[in-house]
Amino acid sequence: MSTTRAGAASVGTRRPRDRKAQILGVAADQFGNVGYNNASIAAIAAAVGITPGALYRHFRNKEAMLIELTFEGSDRFVETLSDDSLDFAATMTRLVALAVSRRGIGILWQREARNLPRVERMELRRRLRYCHLRVSTVIAAHRETLDPDSCQLLAHAVLTVLLSPSYHRAQVPDDRFTAALHGIVSRIADTRLESDESAGSLPSGAGLSPQHTRRSRRELLLVEAAGLFAEHGFHAVTMDDIGQAAGMTGPSIYNHFAKKDEILLAALNRGADLLDAGLNSALTQAHSASDALHLALLSYIDVMTNHPALITIVVNETASLADPLRHRLRSRQREYVDEWVHLLGTMHPDVDGEELRAIALAAITTVNILVNSPEVSERPHLVAELSIIGDRIMDISPPTSA
Repeated sequence: MSTTRAGAASVGTRRPRDRKAQILGVAADQFGNVGYNNASIAAIAAAVGITPGALYRHFRNKEAMLIELTFEGSDRFVETLSDDSLDFAATMTRLVALAVSRRGIGILWQREARNLPRVERMELRRRLRYCHLRVSTVIAAHRETLDPDSCQLLAHAVLTVLLSPSYHRAQVPDDRFTAALHGIVSRIADTRLESDESAGSLPSGAGLSPQHTRRSRRELLLVEAAGLFAEHGFHAVTMDDIGQAAGMTGPSIYNHFAKKDEILLAALNRGADLLDAGLNSALTQAHSASDALHLALLSYIDVMTNHPALITIVVNETASLADPLRHRLRSRQREYVDEWVHLLGTMHPDVDGEELRAIALAAITTVNILVNSPEVSERPHLVAELSIIGDRIMDISPPTSA
């Protein structure tokens, strides 16, 4: 009798063949939505419909899931780019297909790679450098007269656009998303870069970069904490780390902030305030939707290049807040992007709003990643180049001088 029960139980609880893939899919969603450090084995298992013990039959820990997700995706990109027989169009077609089918991979490579063990982290960097080199080579073959330096910058921009889908939840059908991304990467590859810095200059009085910065003790804590959060991640930084960076002893920190979460919230609100101020300035000075969108892009680049740590944590560390604060900050961020989407919709009324959102966020994500890229951030005309690339992503023309 007990044998019969055991047999019945065995049949009733038989694992589906794709259980491992289900777990990885849920883990990717959790890592993207709430961050690797906030995702738990229990939550992943519950979303799959199994117990934590059953999950451990497939993965020994959360780190093992991150490693597999990271390298399964990079394997596909490396494999595609290793095919020397593909021309530019065929290469872009395959890369776009990968980007659409693996929309969550970018945030794993860009944000969560810091949680990989050192050996795996270095291997991922090697693979990403290879991908960049190959895309640069493909662009060079596509545009034989373009200088190598420009090919390398455009390759960075193409790869960043391909990673951008993991930074938003725009619901775009695969066929339309594929067409939109293919159009974007093709426009980037055909971009004419200008060396004139004035091409990316804000109108007089529109800049947000202060000539002098406030240095109160509270402000000093906020600035140093933002830098640490941006570099190491919120969860890896302690209050003692922040105090040491600011030259303050532990107890004195608590005269300004009761806990680390309060510092993060203040920094996130500061970043959002800067973005809103820049957008408001752009809207008040523009004479058309295209003009407004171009100025909005320039204001975003201005804030990002002058306050990179603040905007980096807006992008990467909002997930570290607990609800309802996380929801409130994300709603504010969404409202900011809504303005870009509205402007794009004015110019392209036949395009669905979700598709326009994906396009706007491709431009924003490109600025975010390239400003923080060591290979790109020190370019002498970076602001002008980013504005040109951003305009091409959104398929707009900058206002012409009178």
